[in-house]
Amino acid sequence: MIKYGKLLVGAGIAGGLVLALGGAVRADIIPVLQTPITTLGPNNFRFDYTVSLTDSQQMIQGQPVFFTIYDFAGYIPNSAVAPNANWSVAVANTTPPPAGISLVNPDNTGLPDLKFTYTGPTLTGPFTLGTFSARSTFNQLTTDEYAATAQKFTTTADNGVQTSNRGPNIVPLATAIPEPGTMALLGSGLLSLGALGGLRRRRIA
Repeated sequence: MIKYGKLLVGAGIAGGLVLALGGAVRADIIPVLQTPITTLGPNNFRFDYTVSLTDSQQMIQGQPVFFTIYDFAGYIPNSAVAPNANWSVAVANTTPPPAGISLVNPDNTGLPDLKFTYTGPTLTGPFTLGTFSARSTFNQLTTDEYAATAQKFTTTADNGVQTSNRGPNIVPLATAIPEPGTMALLGSGLLSLGALGGLRRRRIA
């Protein structure tokens, strides 16, 4: 069963703007970016996502449970962190979505995807799974997508049936950074203009 997710963005982005992708507004596993982004140093910014399991959903031990944050630009290697040892992370430029899910934004094969997989004990929603973090060399924001898989929790025959969801997600935006050679040329050009200006001033004087 496919459902469409809803992402509540922190107050730092458009005053707590709610973004949705059509259809139902509930989902299984939903990441929410916390703002402002944490600056750790030059070209080093930490993105923290609070991830929740919604009601009537569960994560069954031994069953497929995971979520993927797509197209995380500027990913700093080995910086993806889960809240506990029940989660593992895989980073790849191509990550297939859950079965039956079609992404609205095609996966950009030039940007890393962060896939977090759960292997812990069975949990039933609503439940806050914790904060998942990753660092980027960029601090500008853009909207992309996430996708997730968990299981239903009901008192009917569909209890434990696998469900998947997708929704919009906020990730780093790749911004152009001038090459060192370009900066050197630009700097020499500015120096030349400055020298020329000084020469003109001396001539006028």
